[in-house]
Amino acid sequence: MVPRLLIWGLFALVAVATGCGADEESGQEYIRITQTPDGPKYETFTGDDTPPAPKSATMPDVLGLAPDDAKEKLYALGFEDVYALSLYGDGVVYGDRKYTVVKQDPAAGASQPLHAGPRLAVVENKKLDKYEKLSDAEKQQVEDKARQPNEDDDP
Repeated sequence: MVPRLLIWGLFALVAVATGCGADEESGQEYIRITQTPDGPKYETFTGDDTPPAPKSATMPDVLGLAPDDAKEKLYALGFEDVYALSLYGDGVVYGDRKYTVVKQDPAAGASQPLHAGPRLAVVENKKLDKYEKLSDAEKQQVEDKARQPNEDDDP
């Protein structure tokens, strides 16, 4: 029994002395934590002082979709932390099919890092006609107001 413990102890000492699990050049080991729909995702990597460039994907067109359908499409491409914000004071929208995506950031066709969550602006379906009749400047005012806390007045 003692020789087995001695062997494992020597193995651990050699692993620590040689830097096992760390980059030989810089000795740095990194952990990146990102939030996904299934919970936190942990990535361990080694290298110099800069982590590897995040992967990116082309942003699809999700305008006109229900927020859940849009999020499902984005998560399937690997995007993380997708938010849908109601423009008329309902806050962040989860699991509600009575809304429609009216704006997305970034725009369709743009390259977006997967870890930088796309933002969706949604409008309740019963207010959609009202929103679509607004000028671009009025739409921008609605969007700005939605980003302010405790603002839930209709334009």
